[in-house]
Amino acid sequence: MIYFAGQPKFNSNPEEHLYRSQHWDDTESMNEDLVTYWNETVGKGDQVFVLGEFLDFSKNVSGKSIEKLVSDLNGNILHVYHNQDRDIDFSEYTGVCILGTTIQYRQKTIHITNFLEHINRIESNLMISSCRRSLLNKENSKSIYYHKNGSTIFQNNISHPVYNVNIELWGYKPVSIETILNSYSLYLKQNEDL
Repeated sequence: MIYFAGQPKFNSNPEEHLYRSQHWDDTESMNEDLVTYWNETVGKGDQVFVLGEFLDFSKNVSGKSIEKLVSDLNGNILHVYHNQDRDIDFSEYTGVCILGTTIQYRQKTIHITNFLEHINRIESNLMISSCRRSLLNKENSKSIYYHKNGSTIFQNNISHPVYNVNIELWGYKPVSIETILNSYSLYLKQNEDL
């Protein structure tokens, strides 16, 4: 099975995040719960695309603690960079780090990226991304906001839906590709003229 986990931000201070501060008082309990939720959802042989900030590096996290965290998580992790972490190489911990990729799944072309400036130029049925500030909904089918070089850009009339897999929107758990495709099927039914 394929899963997506957007912006898990392990090791961050929950008090600095509006939504997380409603659930956790400290980093340790948040990390424990995030690992538990992840492993309740993801199996050992599953593929997980982590989009965006995997963890908070402002806390001077050691390589050993990153290795321990990654080893505690089920699944094979492929990290998809975000603007905030594209200078950090997670490949020694997760194996692969990319700016984006396109996969074929059940005759659908799915583009996975956090860089949305080429949104209407990418040939795909749908896109997977993660950003709490820009993509406000789980499914964004009409318009999106995204950040580029410190500016917020509004893109209207997007050509295909963008699914926001930020874990804060999905009960702090990775979301399966099947859940995304079920939502996409509903989108197609509602927009049969496409």
